[in-house]
Amino acid sequence: MVKVEFLGPIGKAPMEMEAATLADVAVKLKEEAELSSWLEKCAVALNDTMVNDLTTVL
Repeated sequence: MVKVEFLGPIGKAPMEMEAATLADVAVKLKEEAELSSWLEKCAVALNDTMVNDLTTVL
């Protein structure tokens, strides 16, 4: 189980989902219409460490 928290101006409540990698999370977030415009602009931190590789195991 993965918990995704949205910080800053996105203003969405945290989501929990099953995901093995960041790519899995990205697929699920793209299903949310209100998030799709943010996905190209956002940064990702995993346990307080910035990550940029979608193959990162969760």
